[in-house]
Amino acid sequence: MGGFAHGSKSTWFGWFAHPVFEESGLQVELTGFLCDSIRSTSVTRYYTARRLGGSPAEMGWESQAVHLVPMSMLAGFDLHPNDQSVIKALQTKGEN
Repeated sequence: MGGFAHGSKSTWFGWFAHPVFEESGLQVELTGFLCDSIRSTSVTRYYTARRLGGSPAEMGWESQAVHLVPMSMLAGFDLHPNDQSVIKALQTKGEN
């Protein structure tokens, strides 16, 4: 995803729907900010979203790395160590 979205929050959140669909096959509605993950050469910003429809299986190779994992199974899923801060943020958000 490139560029910068200008405008109101609703316009900005709506702007994300198209690239999310292109990369994952999912139709989503963004619900808010989750966290920033600081890596060795970059910072990745994560948001939460509500799934409205779509399926990664319909996107072919574009979504081959997409996994839909229920929160209850996340701890046992094989994740990259860099993702631990994101998982912790999701778990904390789920408790609130």
